[in-house]
Amino acid sequence: MFAKEYAKALYELAISSKALEEVKNNFDALINGIKENEEYMKVLTYPKISKANKKKSIYEVCKSMNNTFIDFLYVLIDNNRINNIKEIHEEFINIIDQNNNVVYAEVITASELNKSQLGLLANNLSKYFSNKKVVINEVIDESLIGGIKVLADGKLIDLSLTNRLESLMNQI
Repeated sequence: MFAKEYAKALYELAISSKALEEVKNNFDALINGIKENEEYMKVLTYPKISKANKKKSIYEVCKSMNNTFIDFLYVLIDNNRINNIKEIHEEFINIIDQNNNVVYAEVITASELNKSQLGLLANNLSKYFSNKKVVINEVIDESLIGGIKVLADGKLIDLSLTNRLESLMNQI
């Protein structure tokens, strides 16, 4: 729950300082760096390293980044929340997407869809999700007999032949 609150606070600060895109890019870059070097997270979360030294480390890594973002990282260190930075980042991206009316859809099919099919699907899903922009991540599952499954915005739309056959079997 607190991850969402920190993300919302950063979002509001970034908006008020007219630096949302820069802050988002900085946050993405830091998270990618942490993913590439998990040892750095150990330094930031190690209890025997002082908060001052953690802030110094943050400054050295992030000195070319937006000051609002750096100050936000300092707050995370002060409040012992730096270990939750990945969750906060995820919530931050969710807030941006919600405000930009973007929905991410995982589309599971038996075989790859062509551009025309993906475009039609994105258009139909956009209508289904109140005209939000739909970003599709296609996943191939060869065990699917036919049709598609769509997982988006916490909903599962199962239009697979496998699901229809199972439904028929249950009715018999």
